[in-house]
Amino acid sequence: MELPTILLMENVPQVHGEKDKKHFIAWQKQLERLGYKSYWEDLNGCNYQIPQNRIRTFMISIKGNYVYDFPYKITLKYRLKDLLETEVDEKYYLDEKTLERISAWNSHEKPLDNAIDVERERESNADNNRKGSRGRTRWNETNKGYP
Repeated sequence: MELPTILLMENVPQVHGEKDKKHFIAWQKQLERLGYKSYWEDLNGCNYQIPQNRIRTFMISIKGNYVYDFPYKITLKYRLKDLLETEVDEKYYLDEKTLERISAWNSHEKPLDNAIDVERERESNADNNRKGSRGRTRWNETNKGYP
């Protein structure tokens, strides 16, 4: 079986944290035995034109005689609010009942399935769309109880 020339791994930074460090090292050693040279680094999306503070571990493993350098950081030009739509179709709004259920949801007490009845929400949305209902609330910073 022919192995791919390049492998890309993306994960949370804890993949090489104290708890999982030995597994991370063992994975790299296994790749090395298969003929790969691995390069890894923690990268933050906001350093690469993504308006989000999101750190991820990337590992590039290359089979053969190659060298890899991670890209240089790029100054962020836009904030998230610069990319969001100002007009959002009403079909993407949550109705009041669903907002109340989400606001009352406590993740440590019950699963989200109990907070949102997906099938009932789907049926309700279909009914509202057929009836042309305008009784929806947009989920934004004015609503309480973000999930």
